[in-house]
Amino acid sequence: MAQGYHRALAIDLVSDVDEKFCTIKDRRYRGVGGISHGGGIAACMVFQFPETFGSLGILSGGIASQEKETFAVWIASTSADNLPRVRIDVGDRDGILPLTQNLTRVLDHSQVPFTLNVGAGDHNWTFWSPRMGSYLIWFVEAWE
Repeated sequence: MAQGYHRALAIDLVSDVDEKFCTIKDRRYRGVGGISHGGGIAACMVFQFPETFGSLGILSGGIASQEKETFAVWIASTSADNLPRVRIDVGDRDGILPLTQNLTRVLDHSQVPFTLNVGAGDHNWTFWSPRMGSYLIWFVEAWE
């Protein structure tokens, strides 16, 4: 059972936003993204609540090796129709690259399609900033 801030963000905040604003209440139009540790948090939310989110975007993020089994269980309990779109961008000299590899191994093993973009760079805004435009466009592409 999901608890804490993942639940608060994925369930409580989404419900509150839907009540107060004119939103499309369909997972296809909802995505979560994050940079660095925020990417790992985003991944946890999306795979715990696949009925709520249709896309996951990560810039320089991933999961710890001890989280791989939990992710595999979440994925195994998700129908193929509810698997999110996944995009991951990471620098080839990023210290978080091993965490990214943990996540991509779980996705590969679980046969979850994803896009991995490895570019020249480190764990910093110099790497992330030029990718932000294509990253945001990628989220919107699901709406077409």
